[in-house]
Amino acid sequence: MSKKEKKEIQVPKDHKLVTRRDFLSQGLISGSGIIMAPTILGALQMKDAYGADNCFQVADLSNRKTPIIMIDLSGGGNIAGSNVIVGAEAGQHSYISDYGRLGLPTSMRPSNPGMVNTEMGLKFHSNSAMLEAISRNTSSTIRQKCEGAVFCAVSNDDTSNNPHNPMYWLNKAGSIGDIAQTAGTRNGRSGGRSIIPSMSYDPTIAPVAINSPADCVQLISLGRVHSLFDDVKAKRVLQAIQNMSESKLNSFSQKSLPEQIREVASCGFAKENIDQRVHNNSQRYTQDAINPDEDSDVANVYGNLNSSSKRKEASIAKLVLDGYIGTGTIELGGFDYHGRDTRVEQEDKDREAGDAIGRILALAAAKQKDVMIYVYTDGGISSNMSSVDPTNGKYVFSNDDGQRGATFMLAYQHNGGRPNLRHGTSGSNTVKRQIGHVKADSNVEKSANVLSNNVTNLSKAIVANYLARHGEEDKLEEIVGDNPFGNNLNDYLIF
Repeated sequence: MSKKEKKEIQVPKDHKLVTRRDFLSQGLISGSGIIMAPTILGALQMKDAYGADNCFQVADLSNRKTPIIMIDLSGGGNIAGSNVIVGAEAGQHSYISDYGRLGLPTSMRPSNPGMVNTEMGLKFHSNSAMLEAISRNTSSTIRQKCEGAVFCAVSNDDTSNNPHNPMYWLNKAGSIGDIAQTAGTRNGRSGGRSIIPSMSYDPTIAPVAINSPADCVQLISLGRVHSLFDDVKAKRVLQAIQNMSESKLNSFSQKSLPEQIREVASCGFAKENIDQRVHNNSQRYTQDAINPDEDSDVANVYGNLNSSSKRKEASIAKLVLDGYIGTGTIELGGFDYHGRDTRVEQEDKDREAGDAIGRILALAAAKQKDVMIYVYTDGGISSNMSSVDPTNGKYVFSNDDGQRGATFMLAYQHNGGRPNLRHGTSGSNTVKRQIGHVKADSNVEKSANVLSNNVTNLSKAIVANYLARHGEEDKLEEIVGDNPFGNNLNDYLIF
C-alpha cells in the first residue's frame, strides 16, 4: 500500500474547514470544487444504537418499508378532472355539475356513462392522457394491484416555492437505502423543482443527483466515498461511523458540516476492522449490479435508454426499487403548458407523466417489489372554455390556476391483491379515496380542512398515509415534528 493510500483525513483540532483550500487539502472536494463529504454521511442510515460510545450504524434494509418515488411535474400542469377525477365533499364519486374549467366538455363529464375508469381503484377519467400512457406501459394485472388517493389542495402557480416534497420525512419514516438516503434528478435540497418543507431538511441525507446510468455507477460500493478512497478505506469509514449513542447522535446532528467531518475523521477512520455485512454482500456493490444498462428488468420495461428522460427515470426507479437509494424524486419539465395551441400538444405532456408512472409500476412488478408513487405539480391549470381542440373535443387549457390544484398518490402491492383502504366497502361508493374537495365551480374548497390551503400540511398528510400503509400512523408527530390533524387524523388517511 502506497503512502498516498495510507493518508487519512486529518483535521487539526483547533481549525475549521472553511475555505476551498481547506477542503482540497483534505481531499474532501474535487478539483472542480464539488464537495464530496456530505455523501459520506448520505451513504449511511443514521439511527439509534443504545449502549455504544461512538459513531453510526450502516443501514439495515431488513427494516425498510415500501420504496417511494416522487414525480414533480414542473410548471403547473393538470391533475384534477381531466386526469384524476375530483368531486364534491362526499368524494370522487360526488360529481359536480360542470367540469368545463377542468378541460372537459359537457359530453365528457364524469357523470356520463363510460367516462370514469376504476381499474386502479383511484378514479381516473376514461379519456385521461395520463391514464392512457400508464396503461400502455402496464398490464391489467399490474393495474388491478394498485390503489390510490387524490388530494384537493391549492398551491402557488409556476413557482419552486411550494413545499410539496416530503422526501426527508419519508426516508425517516422507513423508505431507506443502503448507499444514499435520497436522490433526485435536479441538484438541490429536494432533488426536483418544488422545495421541501423547511423543517424537514437534514443535510446529512441531502439528495445525490442522478440523471443517467453513469451517475448510478458513481455510487458504486459505498456511495461517492469510492471517489475519495479505495474500497478498503471506504469500508473503514462505514465501520468507523457506527454504534453512536443516542445522545451522541443528537449532539452530532446539531453540528456544522465541517464539525461533522472532523468527528467522523476522529471517530476511528483508521480502524482495521471492516464491516462484515458489507463484505459479505460485495456482489451487490458491483458496477453490473447497480448499472441500469446491465439490468434485464430495466431493459424489458424501458427498452433502450436512448433519451434523457428514460435514462433519468430508469436510473432513479432502479436505485430506489433495489434499495440502493431510500427515496427518489423525478422532475419532469414543461408542464406550464397552457400557452400551447392545441389540447393534443398539452396532453402529450400528460402522457409523458403517465409513461413515467407506468414504467415505475412495471419495473416494480418485474422486480416483485411494492412501490408507492406521489405525483404533484406547482399550482394548476384551467380552461376559459373559449377554444375546443377539434382532434379530441376537449377544451384547450388557457390559464395558470392553482385554485384548481391537486396531487395524487398510488400504491402498488405485488402480492395479495390491492392495498387495503381504511374507509368504506370495497367496490362501493363508500370507499374514500379523496381528501378535501372542490366546489361547484371546480375551485378547491380552501376551508375544507387544514391541508386544502397549506402545502406543508399536505406534505405531512402524504407522510401520514405512508405511515398508515404500514400501520404506523401514530408515529406521525415523531417523524414530522407535530400532528396538524389532531384528533381528526383518521379523516386524512386513505390507507
